[in-house]
Amino acid sequence: MAGLAGIIRLRRFQLDEKRQALAGWHRFADELRADRARLEQSIADEQKAALDSVDPSSTLSFGTFVRAALDRRKRIDDSLAKVEAEIEVATEEVRDAYVDLKRFEQTEAQRRTREGMRRARAETAQLDEIGLEGYRRRTSQPEAAR
Repeated sequence: MAGLAGIIRLRRFQLDEKRQALAGWHRFADELRADRARLEQSIADEQKAALDSVDPSSTLSFGTFVRAALDRRKRIDDSLAKVEAEIEVATEEVRDAYVDLKRFEQTEAQRRTREGMRRARAETAQLDEIGLEGYRRRTSQPEAAR
């Protein structure tokens, strides 16, 4: 059972590592979503500034800004798609590691149950032997000694 406890400890450690990796992917995806939201806000701000401006060159610079912003948004969206694929892979790894850990924990629990039953049977057999020995002593003594 000591070997199984070591395996369980290792599997828990591996599961924790996989959970941490998954959390890291989620944080990265959240950062990408926040970057995209900031980019969308900056596009809206620049559009408002271009519309409010009386300078005709601001319209030209706004077009350049929008092209660059759309390119950046596409890169963010592509990165986000890749990260979400990694999240799915990491989620499956966590699920597999959890199932693996539970299998070992159930095996350990079954072993403990069997060991407890074995000990209970041994104790019952020992108590039965003590009871029989006491009965034999009482019945083997002559009537006068009782």
